Amino acid sequence: MAISPLVDKNAYLGIHISRNRITANLAYSHYGAGRNYILTDTVRYDEERDDISDQQFWDEYFNTLEESFNWEIVQRTGNTYSLVNSVPFSDEGKGVSGVNFALNYTLPKKIKLLSILHTYLPTAKLTTTDAKFYLKILPPIMSKLEYDELLYLDADPEKFDLYRLDLTRDKLGAVTPKLLQTKIHWDSKDHLIESINDKRLKAFASVDVENSQVVNMWANFLIRPTEKTEDPVLHDLLRSFLTVQSMTMFNNKKDVFAQFGQVGRRSLFVITGRLASLMPGRALVLGLLDGLQMRGSFDLLVDKDHRIELFGDEYSRGINAQDYIVPRSVLASSASKVFVIEVPGRKGEKRVAFTGEILSKGKKRDVFALSPELVRMKLADNSEEISENIVLTGKFVKQAYVEGLSEEINVISDLEKLPIDSVFMDARYKPVVYGPDFRANISKLKQWMGE
Repeated sequence: MAISPLVDKNAYLGIHISRNRITANLAYSHYGAGRNYILTDTVRYDEERDDISDQQFWDEYFNTLEESFNWEIVQRTGNTYSLVNSVPFSDEGKGVSGVNFALNYTLPKKIKLLSILHTYLPTAKLTTTDAKFYLKILPPIMSKLEYDELLYLDADPEKFDLYRLDLTRDKLGAVTPKLLQTKIHWDSKDHLIESINDKRLKAFASVDVENSQVVNMWANFLIRPTEKTEDPVLHDLLRSFLTVQSMTMFNNKKDVFAQFGQVGRRSLFVITGRLASLMPGRALVLGLLDGLQMRGSFDLLVDKDHRIELFGDEYSRGINAQDYIVPRSVLASSASKVFVIEVPGRKGEKRVAFTGEILSKGKKRDVFALSPELVRMKLADNSEEISENIVLTGKFVKQAYVEGLSEEINVISDLEKLPIDSVFMDARYKPVVYGPDFRANISKLKQWMGE
């Protein structure tokens, strides 16, 4: 009996288009050989100079993408694309079973772009990532991963879109989703550059934002965007910017964040977009916690490549997928668990707020969280090494607690769901106070990071 290609081996291409950025993910799986992986490519374009609604742009894009992936994707006639169809999947490196374009709803000339993509590749799936899109794809994903509430943040410097989704179940198990949203969009690049003069950004920064070199770095970053940076000054500016933007959304629409992670429900926070790919883990967590004034506990998934938007619908269908059976590892390899600990006592006092142990590969190691620090506990050295259910057990001590949880906790990195590769414990005294200037923030951040 012949094996269905979807079950045996297959490949699927997802392309996400946002303002100034195109991210492609090509997912391949061979279930018979236990082999699956994903190839990722990101291209920057300038929306003021590059017309992505022009056919020639996509000729050049697919030519470059095929070279980058070493994969045949679009049919050719000599040296010219046929503009008719993708190459049918036949084997590794040859063809795809489907192509999905996901377009951010804020794109200028979106209607014209949808038209040219449909003409260029008629068999491709075209979607627009607006509120209706998320209300359709997120509830099945949440149900499959067994989450009750979700915050989904698409964070680019130019725009912040945040969605809150809650699932309620009746006595018969039927699910009713409820969606709330809030957003911040910058009307021009000039205003975004000038945002470095915002007093609130200065209050959170640990670099001198009045220094001309710092101002120039911020302007150059926004004018000539990069996809990766190890510069600590830029990381600090992005953390401060994320904090300010998050705080603005929180103050504008507090009902979106009400009791998230605080009432014992399974909670997931997903962040995607450029800030997710540019910022290191601790800076990202600090910006979200302090900007949104978060409490309780939740899982944090950093989706650097928009995989939930591109593969989430097929993932939720499981074996009933139409084009490609999406393994959970394609959607996300792992997540982090975040605990926001309420620590009573004097703010200058150092004290243990949590003690526990991690059981991995039959070995135990002791861990603890010391206030006033943001502690990161790695459950595995590398997320790709998570091949068993790792367990973190412990308890909060000396009257420390987390909203919605009991004194003792038991975190299992469940391979059947969304594995946890690290745990963040925010044992800083609340409320967290920055300032009054960048010099004081340098000292405070060192203390919070345990340096």
